[in-house]
Amino acid sequence: SLTDSDPVVRYWAATWLGNLRAIECRDGLKIATHDAVPTVRVALHLALCSMGDADTSLPALIELVDDPNLLVGLYAMNAVEQTGILNASVATGAEKGLASPYDGTQRYGRRLKKKCEEIVRVSRNE
Repeated sequence: SLTDSDPVVRYWAATWLGNLRAIECRDGLKIATHDAVPTVRVALHLALCSMGDADTSLPALIELVDDPNLLVGLYAMNAVEQTGILNASVATGAEKGLASPYDGTQRYGRRLKKKCEEIVRVSRNE
């Protein structure tokens, strides 16, 4: 449940609802995005992106890249990549990832930056 006292349960509830694309739970997911645990917020925003709410949830994921807990930044970059979205916001997120002191987050940054550059290059050649 998204309101369980255990953050692990909240994380997996958000992940499962996102995988199911349970649109009927969208409002509950949005309310839960104020969770105190950043990894739970990553799962919530990724779930919302999968339901078409990337306008607000993708920037929230990118903001989490700078979390003081370096693993949260890594999870946020992983979630950004999982959305499959390649746009200017993701390019900004890639730059944040590159600036991270954590090498795993930097790797996501490099990969996403390259993907964004490929999209721009292809669109210019069309």
